[in-house]
Amino acid sequence: MDSYYVRFLDSGKPHFLDSCSLCSKILSLISDIFMYIGDIALCSQECSQEQMKSDETKSKKSKKTSSSRSSIWNSSDSKDSIVGKTLQTETLAVA
Repeated sequence: MDSYYVRFLDSGKPHFLDSCSLCSKILSLISDIFMYIGDIALCSQECSQEQMKSDETKSKKSKKTSSSRSSIWNSSDSKDSIVGKTLQTETLAVA
């Protein structure tokens, strides 16, 4: 049996509501579909919670990586920092 959503497609790609984004279980019209962040369809509360855990873990890793990059920038910039100091500038004309 074709999915209800197949008739709305112009391309050969499956519609995001055809199957669970996490476990690939076929979604039916008579069961609940759990939506997550826009167009991520999930078949159950368990898959929904698993997806949220996965995204949270990725987010924490990403923040940890970006904060370590930031601390590298900050430590190298601190040597040359001029915060709180007066900086004199002059114009130099070259002929």
